[in-house]
Amino acid sequence: MAKPSSKLALSISRDIPFNKLVLSQSNVRRVKASVAIEELAEDIARRTLLQSLTVRSVLDDDGNDTGIYEIPAGGRRYRALELLVKKKRLARNAPIPCIVRTEVYEKAGGTILRDLFEPDEASHHQMSIFSALSIASSTSMPR
Repeated sequence: MAKPSSKLALSISRDIPFNKLVLSQSNVRRVKASVAIEELAEDIARRTLLQSLTVRSVLDDDGNDTGIYEIPAGGRRYRALELLVKKKRLARNAPIPCIVRTEVYEKAGGTILRDLFEPDEASHHQMSIFSALSIASSTSMPR
């Protein structure tokens, strides 16, 4: 008899106040976006946020949760929300739907996965991601 496979555990989904979110520097795209942030902000204002932000907990030097979350995936959506806050169309503490991740390589893996669904930008972006994965694995993995 075959052993039963382990159950799939999905990432936690929760609303996090906008003022507890910060953009991860590893998320900054190096390719000009096809849709302007202003247009995306207007779309969010009109139809709401259609896709949650992917976030990770920011830890202090002792490894304790700070209550702040960085965004390794969803930077353009964050910038659009930030614009809505600046225009006072969204409260600074408005609850933002987020997927909370804890995986070490999630930021790079998530970017590669996103690029599979955005092929027009993928070819310009993937080399930097594979390079980052290579560097990260060579510096943090035991030999």
